[in-house]
Amino acid sequence: RLRLGERLAVEWRVAGGFDDVQLPQLCLQPIVENAIYHGIEPARSGGTIEIVIGDGGGRLAIDIDNPLPEGDGSVHRHGNRIALANVRDRLRAHFGDTATLEAHRDAGHYRVHLEIPIEGGRAQ
Repeated sequence: RLRLGERLAVEWRVAGGFDDVQLPQLCLQPIVENAIYHGIEPARSGGTIEIVIGDGGGRLAIDIDNPLPEGDGSVHRHGNRIALANVRDRLRAHFGDTATLEAHRDAGHYRVHLEIPIEGGRAQ
């Protein structure tokens, strides 16, 4: 926020009932950093990152959406492509095959969707 100022907006939409759910460390931060680095920073006018947290049928569902810069984005630095792999590995270490992480481009946006099992108010 300090570096990008008004060019960066973050919109949080958090459903009730998830205040006590705890996620493994560094599950969201690398994804949001990627959204800023690859989506907001290279866009001349910046943009809004949307983070939606809610019920995914008895699972914690998290969606992170950011606009993609116009054009092919080749003028921006390419990353090492390890952030999503690291988050997948972290989720697998905590939840085995019961957590999912999917990412895709769609209509000028990059979307990441996570689902984590919850039981008794805690990510299990």
